[in-house]
Amino acid sequence: MTYLLKDLAAQLATGSIRARALVEDCLAAIDQPDGEGASSFIETYHDRARNEADAVDHARKQGWSLPVFAGIPLSVKDLFDEAGIVTRSGSKVLKDAAPASSDATVLARLKAAGFIVIGRTNMTEFAFPALAQMRIMVTHVARLNATLKTDQMGGLPADHRRAARSRLVMAWHQQRSDRTLADRPERPPPFAALLA
Repeated sequence: MTYLLKDLAAQLATGSIRARALVEDCLAAIDQPDGEGASSFIETYHDRARNEADAVDHARKQGWSLPVFAGIPLSVKDLFDEAGIVTRSGSKVLKDAAPASSDATVLARLKAAGFIVIGRTNMTEFAFPALAQMRIMVTHVARLNATLKTDQMGGLPADHRRAARSRLVMAWHQQRSDRTLADRPERPPPFAALLA
């Protein structure tokens, strides 16, 4: 289900929906066995999110002044520091790094606006998609090599097998490049006007 922030804020303010209900809906969606939660979230803060939601609901019931977005759940990409949490940036290399000493500015502002962090989401390593594409290519090449070592090419000399393998790898890489370029809108390279 899709929600608009202004609608959620209005419903929370009028009491037609509770922060705990929003958090429970999100956690239930994340925890679905056939859903994407297991691959999308690297950490989920079940207890912390529920406690914060209960505190917001209690404050609202008491009539206390709250930030506009108090009680709305959100997830944080694993690129942003959160106090006491290790920021891995999608990399296994940083799994043993020291936890962040403070929240990133953007996260601190979101929390100050009343949002409840329910977890951290996965990402490509260091937010650099080329690394992910390289891993995909290496995996594909390994599978291709395993396939080409079978009896399909067993009668060919070794140099012919290597040449066939390299042509297939180059063709696969060219197909990936063409598809990637085709998905991008046509635009001039940066600083093209300076070179003209």
